[in-house]
Amino acid sequence: MSAIILTPFEEVLARYARGEMVIMVDDVDRENEGDFVVATEAATIEHINIMMQQGRGLLCVSIPQAVAERLNLPLQTSVNNSLFHTAFTVSIDHQSSEGLGATSKQRLICMKALLDENSKSEDFIVPGNVFPLIANQAGTLGRIGQTEGSSDLARLAGFKCSSLLCEILNPDGSMARGAALVEFASKHGYALTSVAEVKKYRLAKEVHVRLLREFSFATEWGQSLASVFYDDAEEKEHLVLVFGDLKSSNASKAPLLRMHSECLTGDIFGSRRCDCGPQLSESLEAIKREGAGVLIYLRQEGRGIGLSNKLKAYELQDSGLDTVEANEALGFQADQRHYRVAARILEHLGIKQVRLITNNPKKVLGLEELGISVVERCGVVIPADQFNSKYLSVKREKLGHLI
Repeated sequence: MSAIILTPFEEVLARYARGEMVIMVDDVDRENEGDFVVATEAATIEHINIMMQQGRGLLCVSIPQAVAERLNLPLQTSVNNSLFHTAFTVSIDHQSSEGLGATSKQRLICMKALLDENSKSEDFIVPGNVFPLIANQAGTLGRIGQTEGSSDLARLAGFKCSSLLCEILNPDGSMARGAALVEFASKHGYALTSVAEVKKYRLAKEVHVRLLREFSFATEWGQSLASVFYDDAEEKEHLVLVFGDLKSSNASKAPLLRMHSECLTGDIFGSRRCDCGPQLSESLEAIKREGAGVLIYLRQEGRGIGLSNKLKAYELQDSGLDTVEANEALGFQADQRHYRVAARILEHLGIKQVRLITNNPKKVLGLEELGISVVERCGVVIPADQFNSKYLSVKREKLGHLI
């Protein structure tokens, strides 16, 4: 990506808000490709014709999860083994197409109808010539793909979270990359941006967390100062417990921190198929022994897929899939979580360095990428038994946990 000079993002955003089409590239270590993108609400037949004539790739439309659920658009396959697990739904046409769903006009009608709150599932024909892609609910903060980049860009420009997108191929049918994309954009006057730029803008500009409440809270691990922080981007509340004096000698430079993702089944009801509850208890015991520390309880049920989807994943696991395969079969990544909320909370608390209680190296990297120094990783290994042994093996072998 360093070889590509991108258009200043504020200019990209302004042009997108005016209904212009731009080119969005992804990471050089990913697909390393460029897509035409234009907000669905601003899209015209001319845009579609340009995409098909100059882009030549597959014309798709990014949509929110809520739209797919409301219109009963299931994933194209129950087992997504594509390299980046792109969440294609079944292909569709609008019922008004009368066999002409492949035309630019009918594709546009179909894609705009997806955003019409009065549309119903019976308004669409399956299969068809329009290919919806379900964007990660956290956008580029949850998945670095052009599906999410185009969805976020539309929202940032004042539109609904949906864009048309189409890969740009060279005249010989090969993928246009690097210098070829720069030359193409310059020749035709298109602004050039990247998925990474969208994410960077969101991290820098969006309001992430704000303190709602603080109160004294007694627990079996000691007295704590409890705080509730609200994440405006994802509309979630997160709980923080601060134990003891963080300015004490042991904690002053780098307090113990447990960054724990909510697990209702394990934390509250003692589910034996995971190690979440015991990890939480052991972490709080470590903080109690230390005399000071912080628990950030993040509302990221099921590694970010939510309680309902986690229970669906349990059903798939009971049918023979492991925890990673089950999430992917539902159209999610193996782990959907991000740690920007935790980083913002730590900034609010004035904490710049931590000793992180975790077995997951990605948590360490996630915090450090956001400016929080992890001076020590403190493991919390729960013994395997007949109920959780497969789960723990998958965490170690597929997710890289140090257990």
